Amino acid sequence: MFRVSHRGVAEGRSALERPSDIKSQYLHEVIETKLAEFKEARRINKGRASRLRMASAVSTAAITVLLGWRGVPGLEPWFANTALLLAAISTVASAYEAFFDHRGLWIIFTDTEIQLAALRAELGYVLARGQPDESTIDRIFERYNAIVLETQASWRNMRQAQITASAKDKLP
Repeated sequence: MFRVSHRGVAEGRSALERPSDIKSQYLHEVIETKLAEFKEARRINKGRASRLRMASAVSTAAITVLLGWRGVPGLEPWFANTALLLAAISTVASAYEAFFDHRGLWIIFTDTEIQLAALRAELGYVLARGQPDESTIDRIFERYNAIVLETQASWRNMRQAQITASAKDKLP
């Protein structure tokens, strides 16, 4: 076995290994590395999306309660001021959520993770069947590249849509 260096170069390969063995080992390492990256990105964006959505819901509910609460003499101005502060926080949280779109990223990265896991399973199956030919490994590598490029395009399209929507908001 070998490891992929920080430069993406296979290190430690034996002179007795066939090119398809080296390719399949390299591809396995690349898929595992990228899969771990997308799992972590998915986890982070899921957490951020969930926290932002809950913060917005809780602050909106608290605003309603604070503005409707009557019968506590002397505290009504405090309730109103707290509601005003929560409204400002909710507005900032909503703007942050709209700008970074952690939910959209969570969806994109989940889809990518599923595709990479399926590709890893396919590679494992091909390797379990015996010595794969180089063209099979090359085909799987091409699918790997297509998955990564599709994810990048999805991210870029999401950002471009945000830029376009922002530009339309600024038109007179």
